Amino acid sequence: MPNNSRRNAEVGVALDKEHIMGKMKFNMGDKIIGNNKKADYWDKKGIVIGYNRATSEYQIRLENGEAHYVSPRWFDKLD
Repeated sequence: MPNNSRRNAEVGVALDKEHIMGKMKFNMGDKIIGNNKKADYWDKKGIVIGYNRATSEYQIRLENGEAHYVSPRWFDKLD
């Protein structure tokens, strides 16, 4: 079996550069509003407080203090 450690390292560097270079949909501190009508956070406002690279979910804190890990498609950025 070939040694893929160098390739994996290159892919990891590429992923890190993508996150560092601002290609993420949201940044920490962005104000957001929930857009998933089936979720508890629908139409609730909050801010982005973290990101989980393993799941590609953002951690958001709502105005009522609740924190959730949420897919970026389930909330929108407020201007």
